[in-house]
Amino acid sequence: MNNVLSNNIIARKDKEIMQEVYFMEEISKLIKNSKDCEIDRSQKGWFSVNNPIIIEKILSTLGDVLTREILQILSKKPQNASYFRDNIDCSKTSLYRKLSELEKNGFIKILKYEYENNRKIAIYESSIKEIKMDMKEDMKLYIRL
Repeated sequence: MNNVLSNNIIARKDKEIMQEVYFMEEISKLIKNSKDCEIDRSQKGWFSVNNPIIIEKILSTLGDVLTREILQILSKKPQNASYFRDNIDCSKTSLYRKLSELEKNGFIKILKYEYENNRKIAIYESSIKEIKMDMKEDMKLYIRL
């Protein structure tokens, strides 16, 4: 029994690490491979994006009401899917699809698992802490992880 539990903990940690690595790799690709992304040295933890195609993809994702509601909730405190079901007006299927999509694309990650009534419950947190948009000259997004 302890061996199974240990293997489950290791598998969960491996998945969490892989999610974090994936998201950071994607961010690194943006920064390294593009003249349109750079680390903002004046503000710790921020990087800027000024490529219109990348900005459009990010804003398109954020344009979805359910996505915004989930990210706003997670910006305050990590939560489980039950919390979202109780506080957001959407179907269970839509909620789980959206959580899966946001996790796959690196916007959220599973912080940990909790067990309740012999059920494994994922606790989600946002990978992005804050996003700012600057439209003074050319459009630019600032993202803090």
